[in-house]
Amino acid sequence: MRRSRDPPLSGPLRSKAGGSKRTPARYGEARGPDDELARALRHHRAARYEEAVPLYRDVIVRDPMSIDAWLNLGGALVRLGRAAEARAALRRGAALAGGDPRAQRDAAAGLAAIGALEEARVVFERAVCLDEAAVGARLGLARLCLELGERDAAISHAERATLSAPSDASSWLELHRARFDDRALGPAIEASGRALELRPDYAVARLFHGAALAWDGDASGARAALAGGVLDAGLVDAVGFCQAHRSTARVFSSTRQTLLAACAAATLGGPVVELGVRHGVSTRLLARAAGGHVHAFDSFEGLPQAWHDKARGVFSTAGEVPEEQPNVTFHKGLFEDTLRRSWRR
Repeated sequence: MRRSRDPPLSGPLRSKAGGSKRTPARYGEARGPDDELARALRHHRAARYEEAVPLYRDVIVRDPMSIDAWLNLGGALVRLGRAAEARAALRRGAALAGGDPRAQRDAAAGLAAIGALEEARVVFERAVCLDEAAVGARLGLARLCLELGERDAAISHAERATLSAPSDASSWLELHRARFDDRALGPAIEASGRALELRPDYAVARLFHGAALAWDGDASGARAALAGGVLDAGLVDAVGFCQAHRSTARVFSSTRQTLLAACAAATLGGPVVELGVRHGVSTRLLARAAGGHVHAFDSFEGLPQAWHDKARGVFSTAGEVPEEQPNVTFHKGLFEDTLRRSWRR
């Protein structure tokens, strides 16, 4: 029910509010000639991030206090996978933004997207201190807390989001994710059911509501939720497969929970191999949980070819490898090359 790529902040359980910002935004009044910033924003909206980045930098040279340029530069760098540069730009933008909860939320979302989870939490918390009804920041906190192992806090933030925006289906779906426990599914089913009442065409909510019902043994309810042609047939088949194996399998709503369960179930000694690293969030978790050495493999240039609905190059970090850790060895390159070299050793 969840992809095992780096968090967790772009997976199908995510709501539309408070996620990694994919489009640029304006935060304040123009502070001088605006043509260059407008050009950068146009490139950014058209997903021409490489063209947008130098234009944002030119605006910053002219006006180092431009919140719009700093935060949108950070957002473009996030999309390019250039984590170190993105982090610096987002930090600067957040510092300049001061009391603007929307700007703080977007800075936090960008930090979360590059794996700076603890720092992102601080900035999300700043946003909700500025505006307790900031739904996007609440949902961002819910996601982060779940990935940091703080389930009660995740539920609390998601519940407060539903109180602030009771008609927002995405908030209820986020509450489903926070509440999800495959051994006590009632609270999660209730939340996703409310999301569907509010938005019957909400395909992601329909998928996860149906899957939860199937896992809970309600076959007729699951069929009703999954019917109508809203979902891809393969997804419906996958739910049926899960239902058939629910007596021996487990289902989780976060990368952290999945990896911890896998580590606990491992019975063989030896190193841990991770295939796909990106910004290294799951790598750091494995390094703490597995107890042995972690060999982490990635080209850091993104997918070498299109995969499902993902284009070639998605998940790139522009060649940037995460910080070294004592019990982690990073192997940079394509699996077919690096795995073969490592095996021969």
